[in-house]
Amino acid sequence: GTHDDFGSHYFTAEELIDVTARAEAAGLPLKFHANGDAAIAAVLDALEAIAPLSQPHVIDHAVLIDEADYSRMSALGVTASIQPGHALVAAFGSSAEAWGEERFERAYDYTALEDAGVNLAMGTDWPVWPTLHSANNLWSAVSVEHPIELTTAITAYTTGGAEAVGQGGVLGCLSVG
Repeated sequence: GTHDDFGSHYFTAEELIDVTARAEAAGLPLKFHANGDAAIAAVLDALEAIAPLSQPHVIDHAVLIDEADYSRMSALGVTASIQPGHALVAAFGSSAEAWGEERFERAYDYTALEDAGVNLAMGTDWPVWPTLHSANNLWSAVSVEHPIELTTAITAYTTGGAEAVGQGGVLGCLSVG
């Protein structure tokens, strides 16, 4: 909540690059838990340092992204695992107050992710957040201030999730019958 507060970081930049490089070398995709522009930039810096990438890495939550980082996410082929129901809950919690109105307004910008061509996976994050019902989460994805298209949301909920964990193809696919 202060001007020089960048949240909690569990790795230095060098450690993050090292862990990421070792995971890539071992063929292990990583799921980064990153909220906030500094955290997301640190993840993207680490991934860029070891690119080209061979694994389907995921940034979970991907909230409050710096405008320049949307294109970086897309270029790296990183998947943003989003929980649109959080945007509804966060408006009533401490996030809105701590980030300030301007930053909170762009915190859940799913339109920018879609426009940049970022791979999307979507889920509820239950039981961590009170967004138990998938239908509420889907409604949020297409109804919040910066919504995504319904077809994009359904794809993120189905094949996007399967692809994010390296199980694309048949898994997560909806088809007639």
